[in-house]
Amino acid sequence: MVTETNNRRWRGNDPEHVVNEIITLRDKYGVRDFQIEDLNPTVQHRRWERICELLIERKADVRFYFVSGTKAETLHVNKVPLFAKAGCRYVSISPESGSGTLMKVIGKKFNQQHGIDLISACRKNGIRTQACFLVGHPEETENDFVLTRDYLVKLVKAGLDEVAIFVVAPFAGSSLFSKNTILLEHESALPSFSPKGRSNYATLERRRKELIRAFFATKLLRGFDLWKQGIRSVFGTPQTKMENLPRRIAFITWLLVKNACFSWGRGG
Repeated sequence: MVTETNNRRWRGNDPEHVVNEIITLRDKYGVRDFQIEDLNPTVQHRRWERICELLIERKADVRFYFVSGTKAETLHVNKVPLFAKAGCRYVSISPESGSGTLMKVIGKKFNQQHGIDLISACRKNGIRTQACFLVGHPEETENDFVLTRDYLVKLVKAGLDEVAIFVVAPFAGSSLFSKNTILLEHESALPSFSPKGRSNYATLERRRKELIRAFFATKLLRGFDLWKQGIRSVFGTPQTKMENLPRRIAFITWLLVKNACFSWGRGG
């Protein structure tokens, strides 16, 4: 996708260079948490396995998070303990849909059983997980949507920590953009992760909310899992994007109030 839209080639730094940079940032600035914003961080699975081995060998004592772009199939289930020992604390994968038929249309391969096994292994090894889904592909049927909801429930039962659900957008350079199968109602409705300018946005937003409800309903049935996340988000250390949301809202609100008070003070 990104290579098509941006005309760029993925190139990974040498594992030794990556670990040297992490160690330098740790020693010079006290950085202990690293958010991996690589294009496809795990596309060369042996590369990241080597990075993990080096982090362990050098006793880096850091934490790192794959917040996006992870190729689920390149994370081997039997290597999850290695990643956990090296400091991995978060992995985000993108099933996109629970429908194999729709995934063929999208042109993306995703092994559903591997996704379930990976989520389960991450949970057992203390790695938090996120799954990203899409609704609103032009060829998505009601049955495709039901399959997506069913697969999401399976992932939650396997130990999924949080979900992100987006409405499909026609980004420039993508096949959907070139096919012109998704039209926005007005020019100001620029493509976003969930464009409100789509003519059937109300229907798609209903589907999106239904998936969110399915996620929380299944989490509640798992016992205290969701309650623990809520407690961590307010009183402890957030371990997922969802858990960090209340603090982000509070911080932004504090900034707005602070700036407003400063403006009033200057005006006075």
